[in-house]
Amino acid sequence: MRSIRNIILPLTILMLLVSSCAKDDDPKVAVRDDYLGTWQCDEYDTNQQLIATFQIEIIAHPSDADRILIDNFTQLGLGFQVEAIISNTSLEIPQQFISLAEVSGSGFITNAHTGLELQYTYDDGSGQSESISATCTKL
Repeated sequence: MRSIRNIILPLTILMLLVSSCAKDDDPKVAVRDDYLGTWQCDEYDTNQQLIATFQIEIIAHPSDADRILIDNFTQLGLGFQVEAIISNTSLEIPQQFISLAEVSGSGFITNAHTGLELQYTYDDGSGQSESISATCTKL
């Protein structure tokens, strides 16, 4: 009887530890890994006219677990990245310069972490900001 208890107790503890480390599949909870990967984006102007369709790559920030880097942001080209701060299912793009353009905005992850909605302003240096929205689908 005692040998069974000595086996069952450690197995029970091990099962609890393994199950507590499982990824949370709640669509209202997102972690940085949910953002990472390649996304197909449709970009729209303020009149909801399609401007462009292109891909972005979201990668982990090298030193901050609450930040991501969005490569090819607004189709500026590979290597042109904006930094975003993530908080659960939402993200903030703080005001920053990429190439000669000034950008800022926000967004949120949707559709069980397979969709991304972005709203941002983009000023190419002309002093006339454009409001742009993008709907992205994870590839």
